[in-house]
Amino acid sequence: MTAGKDTQARTYKVLVNFSCHCFTEELDDQIHTPDYHYVHENERRAFCPVRYELSRGLPDIIREIGNKRVYFTWERNYVYIEQVDDQGEVVPYTIFFDVKRGNKGVADVVMTIVSAYAKPGMAKQASPIRFPMLIAKTARGEKPTISKPGGIR
Repeated sequence: MTAGKDTQARTYKVLVNFSCHCFTEELDDQIHTPDYHYVHENERRAFCPVRYELSRGLPDIIREIGNKRVYFTWERNYVYIEQVDDQGEVVPYTIFFDVKRGNKGVADVVMTIVSAYAKPGMAKQASPIRFPMLIAKTARGEKPTISKPGGIR
C-alpha cells in the first residue's frame, strides 16, 4: 500500500485479518439446522452460503482498494462499500473493518475485516476518508479526523 501527500509517497505494509462474520450470520435455532452452526471462541453463529460466496472476493477487493474512499461508522470503525453483481442485480457489499498501528517488524498497520455482507439500500451518509490517508495516519499513530459528525450504521 502506497500512501502519502502530494509527491511524498510512502509504502506501508498492511497485515489483513478476516473475522468469521465475513462468512457467517447471526444464529437462529428456528432457521439454522445444527449442521450450519459455527462456533468460534465463545461466539455461536451460522454458516451463510451467500456471505461465504461474496467473501471469496474479499482479498481481491482489499488488494484493489487503492485510493478509494472509506467511511467512518457509528461504531468507531470504518466501512468500504463495493458494488457487487448478485444474479444480475447490483447491490452494495459493505465491508466493515478496524485498523490499528502494527508492530514495526511485522506490519505498519493491522487491518481486521470485522464483517462483510450485501446490504441493499445502503446510503453513504458519513464522512469519507481516502484509504491511503487512513493507513498513513494509522501507521504514524495519528487518529483520523471526522469532518462531519455521524457515521454509517
